[in-house]
Amino acid sequence: MHSFKHCEERLSQLQLKSAEKDFLDRFVMCVSDNLADGPLTLDDCARLMNLHPSRLRRRIVNTTGLTPPDIICYYRLKRAMQLFNLDPRPRMFEVAQLCGFADGCHFAHVFRRSFGISPQKYCLFIDKNNALSI
Repeated sequence: MHSFKHCEERLSQLQLKSAEKDFLDRFVMCVSDNLADGPLTLDDCARLMNLHPSRLRRRIVNTTGLTPPDIICYYRLKRAMQLFNLDPRPRMFEVAQLCGFADGCHFAHVFRRSFGISPQKYCLFIDKNNALSI
């Protein structure tokens, strides 16, 4: 699985034709709209987009160079960061659920692997910096 930073760089540097951009926008909307519904799989996205899973995977990889699970994980973590910025003292299991992780332990593991810091320490950092700016 690619890192958060790699996915962010890759997605920001894409130069897509209109049809490719529309397709990727549909996929991202599908992911964003369904994050809070629990773990989101390639099969779920394919069903929601009326595509066969292998076709969806191939189009995503050909368009972005990333796999659908990489992109799904990227948007889960991006949503978690947004939630942490809104409330630096959240309940981790609630953030995990809102971002589509199976449970808080899995969320903490993925977060730590992606950023090198636990979600709790990240929140302490945000809270401390917000307190300093007041």
